[in-house]
Amino acid sequence: MEDAKYRQTKAPIRSTLTTVQDNDYRWGVIDSEGNVVVPFGKYAWIDGFQNGLAKVIGHDDTMSKLLLYKVNLETGEIDYSRVAHQGIINEEGEEVLPPDYEVWKFYGKDFPTIRYFKGQEAYSVSFGALNPSLVDDDKDVFSDRFDDDYIDYRRESWDAMTDGQYGDMPDGFDGDYDFLGC
Repeated sequence: MEDAKYRQTKAPIRSTLTTVQDNDYRWGVIDSEGNVVVPFGKYAWIDGFQNGLAKVIGHDDTMSKLLLYKVNLETGEIDYSRVAHQGIINEEGEEVLPPDYEVWKFYGKDFPTIRYFKGQEAYSVSFGALNPSLVDDDKDVFSDRFDDDYIDYRRESWDAMTDGQYGDMPDGFDGDYDFLGC
């Protein structure tokens, strides 16, 4: 990949694809040989890939903190609603969470789960649930396909969040820590 060809690049974290912004300010995704996996401009913004997933923002997202409201210039009607058009794509460019939500930033953080919202409803999903290729079925943890020094962050998070009060993480734990009040 020739970095000078792009305005910005976002290096992958335990993934194989790089998110890049071209000279026309459009975001896209390329593989290690420069082949386009997600076409430039398909999404308004694409975050870096982590654990085989990336957050995307659609062109009509209104969740920007800078947007206070929308005004219909023809009618003068003010729309105070804010609509999330954010989702998650996998390394094949497929939407594994359609762009209908507000998604917490997960790139560069070692959360075992991804939090997302629709209106006032909050949801959690593990990386492994959205990207099953990362899960080693025998161990019920992320495989070590990216790192030889793999750390099981789900188990580490369990220990840190429960401080030993709830014993070992149960087999088959779905990554929903809500019962802990987190």
